[in-house]
Amino acid sequence: MTILSTKILSLHQQELLLNTGLGLVHYNALTVELLTTPQNQVFAKNLVITSQNASYALNALKPDEHAIYCVGSKTAQQVASRGFKVAHVAINAIALAQHLISSPSAATGYTYLCGTDRREELPMALLASKIDFKEVKVYRTNMVERRYRRIFAAVLCYSPRGVIAYAKANLKQTKCAICIGTTTATEAQNYFEKVVTATIPTIENTIITAYKALQHD
Repeated sequence: MTILSTKILSLHQQELLLNTGLGLVHYNALTVELLTTPQNQVFAKNLVITSQNASYALNALKPDEHAIYCVGSKTAQQVASRGFKVAHVAINAIALAQHLISSPSAATGYTYLCGTDRREELPMALLASKIDFKEVKVYRTNMVERRYRRIFAAVLCYSPRGVIAYAKANLKQTKCAICIGTTTATEAQNYFEKVVTATIPTIENTIITAYKALQHD
């Protein structure tokens, strides 16, 4: 059996997958374009990041002036590697929004570093609770609509837009999607008959989840 990953895997991740006996085809369903922020842009002390792609915007900021609230352990690692204090790590955007609303930092507000196609869950939750925040768009993702002439045992999906990019290009859908998290899984349910969500939102655990799911098919 061969699975398709909608993100190029590292050598370690490839070895992890191939050691299960599964075959692999992988490509980047999304490309990332970093955007330039205005020189006079004002940032709050408390910054919100829900994607690793946004962490690159921290390069222009001073670590001792900001605390970061983010989604996912990998994003937290990216933030910490740049010398910034990670104030809180949540499993998804909804959980992060709940923490932001109840946190004492809500009194001073947040700056949300995000992409041009960011999802609505976190901003809507903050608006509903009348939390002061500003959005700064720091990156753009572009879909790579690559068509495949085969049906894979499963497709590994890591973001809602990655799901859409694959689905738009492949009319004859693979029936099973293995998703890194619940937000991605929600989008995948629009296109796949079977959707399985990794128990831990990492690429490595998504691979392990794929192996276990296919073992039971």
